[in-house]
Parts: sequence; structure tokens; C-alpha cells
Amino acid sequence: MFLGIDICSTARLRKALERSPFLRDEVFSPAEVEYCAGARVPEQHLAARWAAKEACLKAVGLSVLGYDLSRLEVVHRSTGQPELAVRSPELRADLERVTGSRSFTTLLSISHETDYSVACVMVMP
Repeated sequence: MFLGIDICSTARLRKALERSPFLRDEVFSPAEVEYCAGARVPEQHLAARWAAKEACLKAVGLSVLGYDLSRLEVVHRSTGQPELAVRSPELRADLERVTGSRSFTTLLSISHETDYSVACVMVMP
């Protein structure tokens, strides 16, 4: 079992997106951007997704620099519970290698307040 946690400042993410607008497309999938755009404070929800991606990679000791983060997507089950969809073949291969399992599972919990978002990810073989 591998566990990762990350916290992201809403203001810091907002400033990063203002400085580098291309970052939105490099880090978030079109579906994530669309979902967050419908929220009262979109950056809050984007910050939660950033934290989820970072927490997943931290859990298994991988760097965010090596992957297309828009292909590690926060999606929602029919119950509303968030989960991670690993759509990147390179990341999937590395997660399989690290966990020693082709059928690894990820569990995700995210939360956000005005200033910060936090995510906890458990990756299980």
C-alpha cells in the first residue's frame, strides 16, 4: 500500500494560471476544466485536482515532471465520489511497475476550503 497527500493554495494556483495560461491545458483534462468552470470558484476545484495528481505521484515516489498530468484525471463515480483515472500509458506502466500489479487500485479523498485544497491518495496493488 502506498499513501500520498498534498495541499495546494488556491491563490498560488490562480497566480500560476494567470502567469502561464497554457498550464491549464498541460495539467488538466478538458473534462476537468469544464467541471471546474461550473463551480462558483473554479480555481478552488482546480487546486483540489492538482493536489490529487501530486498526492498520487508522491504516494509512489514519482515526479510530476515526467508525465502528461492532463491524462491523470479526477473523475466522479455515479455516487459523486471522486476517483483517479489513469489515461497515460507511461504513468500506468510506472504505477504497475512500482506496485508490482497490473490491477492496482487508487482511492482518492479531496477537500477544499476558501484558501486551500487537500487530497489524499492511496495506491494499492
